[in-house]
Amino acid sequence: MIFFIQDLLNYSVLAGSLLVLALLVLLCFSKQSKNQPNGFWGKLFTLLKNNAYWFVFIISAAATLGSLFLSEVIKLPPCDLCWFQRVFMYSIALLFLVALLKQERILKPYALTLAIVGGLIALYQYFLQIGTMLNVETDQFIPCSVTNVSCSTITDIFFGFITIPMSSLVAFALIVLFLVYDRKS
Repeated sequence: MIFFIQDLLNYSVLAGSLLVLALLVLLCFSKQSKNQPNGFWGKLFTLLKNNAYWFVFIISAAATLGSLFLSEVIKLPPCDLCWFQRVFMYSIALLFLVALLKQERILKPYALTLAIVGGLIALYQYFLQIGTMLNVETDQFIPCSVTNVSCSTITDIFFGFITIPMSSLVAFALIVLFLVYDRKS
């Protein structure tokens, strides 16, 4: 069962990476969707815009549960940068749970800030891990001292590029993109 969940998480990150690319391409067609609101692109754009808060909540809740699974079930100790990313992701999940329950629509600037900062931390840690893969000395750039787990340590790598910070980066990127779609009128 544990291996099934690990594989599910990894395939979800792979699908999320492809979705990031698809959403970026769709943004290129956003002008066309305004000109033809009943066309395919217009309907897809409207679907994303109308359900952005649900997508953000589902992504942030899945990322939260995934991180808890890795640390509590598989017993992978999180490093300091992972803890920082968790603070941002868990906050987004809680904010959007409350927003959906209360039907609030004013969280976009706050959630965008949380997602962008969390994504930058994930990107930084991913670059540290790439440096480790390339045998570059990265210890001087790593602020990890509290947990005694190096932030550049790669515990697992799947499909040649998916690590835990990459998973976090994909989740933050999806959140940012869905919030951008929600902001477009």
